[in-house]
Amino acid sequence: MFNLIAKIEVGFSRGESAKGLPSVYYRNEKTMFNSVKNSIARLKILGCIILVFSPAGAATAVEPLLTVKQIMNAVITPSTNTIWGAYQLETDAQWKEIESAALAVIAGANLLQMGGRGGDEAVIAQQAQWQRFTGQMVAASEKVLAAVAVKDEEALSAAGNDDLYPPCESCHQAYQSK
Repeated sequence: MFNLIAKIEVGFSRGESAKGLPSVYYRNEKTMFNSVKNSIARLKILGCIILVFSPAGAATAVEPLLTVKQIMNAVITPSTNTIWGAYQLETDAQWKEIESAALAVIAGANLLQMGGRGGDEAVIAQQAQWQRFTGQMVAASEKVLAAVAVKDEEALSAAGNDDLYPPCESCHQAYQSK
């Protein structure tokens, strides 16, 4: 039975906590599986958001349905926190949770590339810098997926901290106050 009571810190490297960020605890298997189910649910919601139904032969423009803040709060932040909080992964289910989080970041970044429905978010999303940051999020999440495929915690830590964290922080510095 899964009985990991170890504290999993959200941080910049394994075992270090990021100031002001929450810690994640897996007290038992049920808690961890609920977290996996939540990640899967986020992916299903994203799939519904992305789906566009159009009459045969008609071209339909895809319009953002959420604001950037909604995408960040519902998809990106919980998923990146899961990736950054990964430490001492021992079971296939734990690795699957990280995989689901990386897939959610990729899907969320894809939505962010369109911008959001709020104000001038779609216009801002056309800027080269915005596109570069979202592209870096996708590339970093693909590295997370590669680390998960071989169950390599060192590669996972490097992908999360060295590749995923910098574009997130840079984007926040450039756009969060706008």
